[in-house]
Amino acid sequence: MKLDSCRPSADYQFPLVTGCPASCQYCYLQSNPNIKPFARVYANVEEILQNNEKYINQNKPKITSFELASTSDPLSVEHLTGSVKKAIEFLQIKNMDD
Repeated sequence: MKLDSCRPSADYQFPLVTGCPASCQYCYLQSNPNIKPFARVYANVEEILQNNEKYINQNKPKITSFELASTSDPLSVEHLTGSVKKAIEFLQIKNMDD
């Protein structure tokens, strides 16, 4: 549950999925040697969101940014998981709290 840095695009990676089922030739994920030719979907979305909340709280009052697509294309499996929608709703609530 330790988040990796995702500079320069964001403070941290926010993996909901790793790998990608599409293997698009133009995609930067193809140049990452750690990316496997399959997608791993994380089922513990609530736990991931709670963990990210700790990072948000530690960085206050600064804004904490996250990158959803640094290890995958989570939209490629969103129709199966709904995890991107949950993440967006979570972050909207966090922004309203501040």
